[in-house]
Amino acid sequence: MSWQSYIDTMKSPDQSGTVPVAEAAICGITPGQESVWVSTPGLQGITVDEIKKLGSKDRSSFAQNGAYIGGTRCRLIRDQMDMEPVYALDLKTAADADGNTFGVCVGKTKTAVVIAKGTKDASGGQISNKVFNVVEHLRKAGIKFEIRETRAAVAPSTGAVLKVQSSAVVSLSKRQQSRITND
Repeated sequence: MSWQSYIDTMKSPDQSGTVPVAEAAICGITPGQESVWVSTPGLQGITVDEIKKLGSKDRSSFAQNGAYIGGTRCRLIRDQMDMEPVYALDLKTAADADGNTFGVCVGKTKTAVVIAKGTKDASGGQISNKVFNVVEHLRKAGIKFEIRETRAAVAPSTGAVLKVQSSAVVSLSKRQQSRITND
């Protein structure tokens, strides 16, 4: 399943037939590699600093100062990010120019945060259900993703082209591990 398919799933109609999620993103939170993996246009402005804060264990400042997502200030509604099986942070955006506020839910896997911003009329429960389903799927799959990257650099003293490659870490679910050991 591609990252975009998770976004598409969150933006699909729920069981009532309404589409509660307007914008969504999945961001990597591995220290030193924080980045947006996939997003809809409205959440492309999420910064590395915002990702670090959302993925941090210390979110104590959110209660007083709020959190920022894509430059939009959000107030904390509920922090259950470290509570099994919820793993979610519920937020509400500051009012926009038209006075509208939007619910936001941030779910956490081992190496990513899953973010959904609701439509104007969506309830927090509708938004969090969409995020919960994606987070639960990723956690049950035991998937741990890291970014693979290869870069070329030129050594200044010799002019030699150097190839630098970072390693990737993938952790497998128990089912996948047993398949490998039993095959």
